[in-house]
Amino acid sequence: MNAPTHSHPRVLVTWESKHGSTAEISYAIAGVLREHGVRVTLSRADEADIDDADDGFVIGSAVYAGHWMKHAKHFVQEYSKKLLAKPVWLFSSGPVGNPPKPDEPAVDVAEMIECTAAVEHHIFGGNLTPSR
Repeated sequence: MNAPTHSHPRVLVTWESKHGSTAEISYAIAGVLREHGVRVTLSRADEADIDDADDGFVIGSAVYAGHWMKHAKHFVQEYSKKLLAKPVWLFSSGPVGNPPKPDEPAVDVAEMIECTAAVEHHIFGGNLTPSR
């Protein structure tokens, strides 16, 4: 019985970013995963597709007015059944402020956790550059 196996797990890292900070976080996460032997696919949420060979998912969104962005929410809602079958980690990028208030989760996070049975949700403080 020789079932196909792969020695390195595959993870899809997907995000939605308005000004680039959430994308930068996604690339940093992918870099750390790769350092640990994980095969990573990076994709914006509006272009992402789930491959049955993916072993897990990292999904992030910028937060504006207390909400995840629409493409990230749509990705989670559209693929919820497949996401529930494998490990998922979520992250939110934002809020901003002086000082930043990263302890306040976005309004949508409870729904995103429910749709994915996420292992963890992490909040990164925002980095909004007015010139962008």
